[in-house]
Amino acid sequence: MKYIIILGDGMSDEPLENYGGKTPLQMANKPHIDWLAEHGKSGLFTTVPATMHPGSEIANMAVLGYDVEKVFEGRGVLEAASMGVEINQEIWRFAAIC
Repeated sequence: MKYIIILGDGMSDEPLENYGGKTPLQMANKPHIDWLAEHGKSGLFTTVPATMHPGSEIANMAVLGYDVEKVFEGRGVLEAASMGVEINQEIWRFAAIC
């Protein structure tokens, strides 16, 4: 079975008085997202362990199935890897303390 994960990282916002107490996302014209929500499966779950700060780097890794309490070494390692920097153990340890 194949899955598609649509992760709206950063889409949450505060309700605005000008929008009648709705968020910008609630007011946006988003027919495709609305269709997917109506016809697919959606829900809520806790992605960040209580022992960690609620950052998207942790939440996104958890959504993808990583045990973040065991494998997360800091955002620097992720940023470097995304730019193609070869990560060896020395760099890994240094990035984890930064």
